[in-house]
Amino acid sequence: MPYLAIPLVATFGAFSIPLLVIFGVFAIKALKITCRSHPIQGGPTDEDRARLNRIAEALEKMEDRVSALETLLKDEQVKTDTTHEKVS
Repeated sequence: MPYLAIPLVATFGAFSIPLLVIFGVFAIKALKITCRSHPIQGGPTDEDRARLNRIAEALEKMEDRVSALETLLKDEQVKTDTTHEKVS
């Protein structure tokens, strides 16, 4: 029955080559990801630290502004509540 082996080998070859290509692509991508996870550069530079400090200062200013707005809104709410009570 050697005539049955030829279609079997052809079928196996037709499916094995694309599978090898797919596994190869995944292996290459995995290597790229693992190489990227170990950066060559060390910790943050002075420029990065300065940028982070500026961001932190800006966030603190924003927090102060939000607190001030909350205070203004609460004061306005109290004023409207007292005027509605006097009218009623």
